[in-house]
Amino acid sequence: MAGDTRADPGDSKWSDLFRRAMTIVVVVPPLIAAAVWAPAWGWAALTGGALAIAGAECVTLLSRKTRTGWAWVGGMGSLGAGAVLYLWSGSSPATTALRIFAWSGVVALLFYVVRALVPELRRGTAVPAVVSVLFAVLYCGVLPAHLALLRRDAGSAWVLFALAIAWGSDVGGYLVGRIAGGPRLAPRISPAKTIAGAVAGLAAAAVIGILFATGTQTGTGTIQIALIAVAAAFLSQIGDLAESHLKRRCGVKDSGVVLAGHGGMLDCIDGLILAAPWLYYVHRHLA
Repeated sequence: MAGDTRADPGDSKWSDLFRRAMTIVVVVPPLIAAAVWAPAWGWAALTGGALAIAGAECVTLLSRKTRTGWAWVGGMGSLGAGAVLYLWSGSSPATTALRIFAWSGVVALLFYVVRALVPELRRGTAVPAVVSVLFAVLYCGVLPAHLALLRRDAGSAWVLFALAIAWGSDVGGYLVGRIAGGPRLAPRISPAKTIAGAVAGLAAAAVIGILFATGTQTGTGTIQIALIAVAAAFLSQIGDLAESHLKRRCGVKDSGVVLAGHGGMLDCIDGLILAAPWLYYVHRHLA
């Protein structure tokens, strides 16, 4: 969320910063521990939970326009799409069984949706309802599920790399944006974000890329890894702006209330929605 300079005056500004900082202190260490030491399937399960919550939040946001109550359908659909993507490869008996289970869940979900469309057709809200769910499945399911694939196929170092880019560019942009101020990046979408903050976020990502290349054996040049990190940070900022645009169109400030000071789950993973697929396919190309 690069360059965020919310205009809360006085004590409320520092109260907001304190809540954000305390949430980071409580949440980030266990998350890093899970990324490093949890088995791949454990990290996938954790990611799946985040996808389900984000999908439910997304449909809830869109429901303000479509007047449908399908939040849990969006959540389960996002989880199912992520599970199918994750289990698409692999041939072990356990993977095959899980794949069958995931596809069964998707089929059951589709069956429910078809049944639920009957009253929606009568009210004339069927098309908006389906579009809301399909959008949530792609936006909150398929795209961020690549974070689980990254852990399974590339290892914990690349997951930490992705998280560091998203968080580092966010924090760097947030602090520089508050201190330096200056012209707004996208005033009609997110008035609080500044150009200085966005540039600082990209610079922070370049430093993270250099550190990553220095500390790991990627077989790729430092400059190339730094450029990959900058591109990931740019995509992270695009993802953040896209979610900000969605919230503005729906007339809300946060997607939910999952984490104090940070909003909902969708607010927390918006920077990874585009960055995670980029890093996953870059790693596959490099490998």
